[in-house]
Amino acid sequence: EINQQRGVTMILTTHDLQDLEQICPRLILVHEARLLFDGALPGLRGVLGAKRRLKLTFSSDPGPVTLPYATLVRDGGVQKHYLLERDDISLVAVLADLRALTELKDVSLEEPGIEELIRGVYTRAAGAAPTAVGSEA
Repeated sequence: EINQQRGVTMILTTHDLQDLEQICPRLILVHEARLLFDGALPGLRGVLGAKRRLKLTFSSDPGPVTLPYATLVRDGGVQKHYLLERDDISLVAVLADLRALTELKDVSLEEPGIEELIRGVYTRAAGAAPTAVGSEA
């Protein structure tokens, strides 16, 4: 609000990421004096190709369930966990693909949290020469 009302820029440095999504329209990540990211949080999700997690719960084990846009990461019989490979897949599309599985009991779709995203940026930076991404100035 202060930024919009008074045209003031505030810089917040924090390790507490819980409220970051709500109070910061712009995110700048710096590692060892190098700019890793400068932009809006949705841009960070896009740059990293952050994968959403899909959990399917069945009343009984349906056996193998293949989804062309997802990778099975854990098969617990009645619970199957996937990573969605594409951002354009909606929960409605998943449900349409699963309509023949009458034993489907519950579905949850989870976006990666801010901590997971930022951890990914710094993990990448530690493994390779960091380059700046994003471009909102």
